[in-house]
Amino acid sequence: MDPPVDRSRGWQPDPADGSQLRYWTGQSWSDKTRRWSATESTRPSDVAVRPKRFWPVLLGALVVLALFFVHPALGLGALVLLLLLAVLFAITRPGSRPCPRCGQRVTNGVLDCPHCAFDFRTVGA
Repeated sequence: MDPPVDRSRGWQPDPADGSQLRYWTGQSWSDKTRRWSATESTRPSDVAVRPKRFWPVLLGALVVLALFFVHPALGLGALVLLLLLAVLFAITRPGSRPCPRCGQRVTNGVLDCPHCAFDFRTVGA
């Protein structure tokens, strides 16, 4: 089979059967196939990844800045508290998540399950 036009890893229209999708590893076609879902338009790899939310950091910075204007000691205390909370969050945050299809743990940031080729970009789309 010929490679897809978009050579990035992910689910692509199957060149052998247009009614299903086949997983492209970035170098070759895999044996994994699946049906088009009702929520997919024409290309499942176009589903956007949810961006990281920065508003809690921005809100914290504004609170610290406001407290510095009220009283510098309050601002410094709030800054130390926010830094401690950030470190605590980084330490306790899980480094992986379960795959909805096969249940295996997948490292955060990986968009395709290495066990079953589930595309995490389709979750929440």
